[in-house]
Order: sequence, then structure tokens, then C-alpha cells
Amino acid sequence: MGSKVDRKPLASEDAGCPATGFYGSNCSIPCPDVNCQYCHIETGYSQCCKPGYQGQRCELECDKGSYGLECNGTCGYCRDINQCSNVNGTCLTGCEAGYEGDLCKTHFVQNEKCCRYYKYLVDPPI
Repeated sequence: MGSKVDRKPLASEDAGCPATGFYGSNCSIPCPDVNCQYCHIETGYSQCCKPGYQGQRCELECDKGSYGLECNGTCGYCRDINQCSNVNGTCLTGCEAGYEGDLCKTHFVQNEKCCRYYKYLVDPPI
């Protein structure tokens, strides 16, 4: 027979704390790292960072141009890439020309002929 491995549960597992960000026998001790989403139920060491953060202690924001859980999201066409939210990818200062939406990932082409023609149909020139 093989030996049974004694594994310590994470605070995020069923046997752990019901709320994220806490550890300890009564789940009453806040995880020591402010950007830690889950920490080890006994030691409090970071196991998973909140969206927008990375590093062994979740002390680093995502690199510029990335965001979200494990920094796996890629920022859109923000007017200023340094103003892309590391948490949710929102472009805080708006989009580059030709893009729209909160994440500036929707490309649009403005057809001046169409718009000029439409304007004339609605309000003909005198």
C-alpha cells in the first residue's frame, strides 16, 4: 500500500475559510498581504493574488499593458497605456482614435461619405 500524503488545506478550499482574505483556526486573521486573495489557512502566506497584482507577496501591480487575475489580460488601445487599470483593464483616460468601449478593444471606422450623405438626407443643404 502507498503512503498517504498529509497535505495542508488552503484557506480557499472547502475545509478552509468561507471568506477570502482570512486564515487561522477561526478564519479571523486577515491575510498579511493586502493584495492577497487567498492565503494558507495555517501560515497566512499568499496563495493567490487579487486581480491586478502579482509577486510572491502580491506586492507588485501587473506590468504596464496587462491586467486582471494573474495579470493575464491585455490592455486595449488606451490613449495612454500607463492609464490602463491593472485591476480590470479600463482605460482611465479614454481610447486611441478609432477605438471605443471601456476596454478600448472595439474598433470602428467612421465613414465620412456615409455620415455626410446621411446628414443631407435628414437636413438637406439650402
